[in-house]
Amino acid sequence: MRKLRSFLVVAFALIVMVPGAAAQGGATPAPDADVPDESAVGNTVVYVDESGNGIANITVVELARDWQGHDNQPPREGFEYIAVTVTVESTIARGTLDVRDHYVILQDADGFVWTRAGVRVPEDAATIPLAAPQQLANGESVTFLVVFQVLPGQALDHLFWAPAGGRMLTLAAVRGL
Repeated sequence: MRKLRSFLVVAFALIVMVPGAAAQGGATPAPDADVPDESAVGNTVVYVDESGNGIANITVVELARDWQGHDNQPPREGFEYIAVTVTVESTIARGTLDVRDHYVILQDADGFVWTRAGVRVPEDAATIPLAAPQQLANGESVTFLVVFQVLPGQALDHLFWAPAGGRMLTLAAVRGL
């Protein structure tokens, strides 16, 4: 009797689950080609706090492969520099927004994560790396350079903003760049 009851429970579960799973697979919407990619280079991403309030607007302004703007400090043998220009505008209601260049992380198409490389840039360069962490009040902004050292021609995937606290915000999809 116990085996029969177990069999009936399993059979009932399968009868209920299989049509639901099939219907769910058919309900997945197709991507809409008319919807713009909000995470493209040049677009602004809103960074929100735990309550859903916008605290910053972050824009990846530019991404440059095989970047040569260093101060006579070429990449390691077998690597290339990728330079990313980022603008962060604070919209925080109270206090200040903490901005650090190591919050910007690059992920390649193989899933590997690359963090900033310490590179000297001429002082008269149009955009330079942050010399120190910035604390931005509402309405203040900063534009800075983040340089990564990756394998030449490595296929890229995404740029992320990953501040302390385990959060990660997609700044830009960089496939094909």
